[in-house]
Amino acid sequence: MIRLIIPLTLFTLGCGAQTEQPILTKSCSLKVRLDTSTGSLTPLVYLLDEDGDTSLHQMTKSRDKYELEIALEPARYRYWIQQGNRVQLDNRNSLSVLHEETEVSWLNLSDCRKPDLRFVERQSGPNETVLTFVLARTNAEDGLDPESISATVNKKPIPFSTVGDHVYIDIHDLPFGKHKLHVSGATVSGLPFSMGGPFWSEASPFKWSTASMYQIVVDRFAGQTDFGPRARSKPPGYRVGGHLEGVIRKIESGYFDRLGINAIWLSPLYRNPDGFWVGVEGGPARYEGYHGYWPVRAREIEPKLGDAETLKSLVEKAHARGMRVILDVVPNHVHIDHEYYATHPEWFSSDKCICGTAECPWWRDIDRCWFTEYMPDVDWAAPGVLDRFVDDMVWWLDEFDLDGLRVDAVPMMPRLVIRHLAREVARRFETIDTGYYLLGETFTGPDGYDNIRYPLGPNGLDGQFDFPLMWAIRGAFAWRNISLKALFERWERSKAAWTGSASTMATIVGNHDVTRFATEANGGWHWGDPWRQPAVYPIQTQARSSHHLAMAFMLTMPGLPLIYYGDEYGEVGGSDPDNRRPMRFASDLSAPEQNTLELVRRIAKLRRCHPALNSGVLELIDIVGETASYKRVSASGDVVFVRLTRSHFEAGPDEVPEGYINVLRPSETQTRTIGEYADIATPQNIEIWIKDRHPCMDEI
Repeated sequence: MIRLIIPLTLFTLGCGAQTEQPILTKSCSLKVRLDTSTGSLTPLVYLLDEDGDTSLHQMTKSRDKYELEIALEPARYRYWIQQGNRVQLDNRNSLSVLHEETEVSWLNLSDCRKPDLRFVERQSGPNETVLTFVLARTNAEDGLDPESISATVNKKPIPFSTVGDHVYIDIHDLPFGKHKLHVSGATVSGLPFSMGGPFWSEASPFKWSTASMYQIVVDRFAGQTDFGPRARSKPPGYRVGGHLEGVIRKIESGYFDRLGINAIWLSPLYRNPDGFWVGVEGGPARYEGYHGYWPVRAREIEPKLGDAETLKSLVEKAHARGMRVILDVVPNHVHIDHEYYATHPEWFSSDKCICGTAECPWWRDIDRCWFTEYMPDVDWAAPGVLDRFVDDMVWWLDEFDLDGLRVDAVPMMPRLVIRHLAREVARRFETIDTGYYLLGETFTGPDGYDNIRYPLGPNGLDGQFDFPLMWAIRGAFAWRNISLKALFERWERSKAAWTGSASTMATIVGNHDVTRFATEANGGWHWGDPWRQPAVYPIQTQARSSHHLAMAFMLTMPGLPLIYYGDEYGEVGGSDPDNRRPMRFASDLSAPEQNTLELVRRIAKLRRCHPALNSGVLELIDIVGETASYKRVSASGDVVFVRLTRSHFEAGPDEVPEGYINVLRPSETQTRTIGEYADIATPQNIEIWIKDRHPCMDEI
């Protein structure tokens, strides 16, 4: 983003007779361009500095555009373009703020007279992996002083070389895992600079677009031991004793590895209020803050869930296995006991408009309403709020070496919040070639494409939950009220909606805010009071078959599949909080649940291993009645064929060539290889065909 607002100029610097190197320079200026199609009136730019002084600048016409360049002092500025009565943002600058409740463009030139070092590329060869950096000068004549450079990885010196303004660091000998680089130095004239950031050393580059993620509600997942009858007998709004140590246990046990998972999402870890509170449905106070969405401290972990050292240990152990960890953050609101509400009440909406009431409908007041009477909504126009809340979110990333954030309640905030967060994440953590993942939550119905699309993009969120597709998956497999043809049409509509956003969308069959898929498929016995009429258990055979179809669809389609804890074995649950039951493992699962778990494991591990499933293009073969056939094709031409049916297969798959096997129905020879999973990996309504003797057979 900085290249748009702090101009970088390329020159050619002679370096002896052997090479010519381009150099970068940066300047303190604002450049604004506007297409002449906006009108014939000459546009004006209003510039507001940090002292509140305003200056007015007239743009000049040059061919088919209006232009303006202003030299400025290092500082932060607000500005906007006015053309006649029309006031607009600078569409070449993604950052904006609220000024007197009006959104205006925002420019940060605080460091424009400081040189900096920038990542250029990572090049890998047989015996080396080299990171290349280049100096961005503030003066075209003031280059890099090679004698001033020092470089460390994980605070230990690492060899480097320099040529002109370039610095080269070989990381080939580093062990696999996540590392932190720091480089410092000075220009010839003595102007200091430094840069740092995380990077990974691993056998093959990780991409969020090929990952598989697992959602954990920490209090509900696992404690020092797995939950027993005592935890399961507690009322559904009470804490049951889950702890970060329980997550660590499952990481070390290989539970996520066996499930093909290489990214986990942790529920919010803020300290929450003690005692019991009334839910959004009213009635008695019967909810504890087990879920983490009622923060009372901005930078403090709930002691009932763990402490800072435990979270650091969790992340370190996950990273040692190549797993990424993202954390749920809650920037839209706080609990009324929050430290900020006590010290800065002016940072919050003061009219206590309660979301969804007749006086405060969602459609009109979503950006200012309070969820409940004890959850103040942040006023993003208040001075100091944007910087503080963005800094708080970034603090969690930095302090605990996390790999991304899940951002709660995105549509309840102005888009500018997300863009400032994305800018800070890029500036602080994506300085090398490590991509962090900002996953947003914009809860919608089946047609919420525009609302979900709005905050996405290179300057915004990296992805969101594809709720329209989730509802279609439920319609096709749980409720059976739409055809398979309609399901794939919905997928195509989603694909079109996100095209051009550079996003990796999360595919889900459910999460902590909706009834469990298995319960929906079981006839929808969830509309009763979750406290007095919890969802029926166990589910019927047909419901379990529908659950298998939904999970197979999610795991064999493009997108980032996200498994909500318990869905891997078909956990049941009605509306919140019944959909957040304590997790069950191993001996606590029935035989049908064990079958479901092993089926999901096999498909998920195949997805993680097979490039056609985790990154290949989708080609729909045909949909005939209740059966859909499609294939995924990798960049190298490797193919996986998939067939799903809501009935039964009447014939073999004509489209599958010779030499392919159905990995979910192994032969006698393969049965001996698969061992204990052989009798449960044979669903009658799912087929996944890969080349016989494919290396991925050894992985599943």
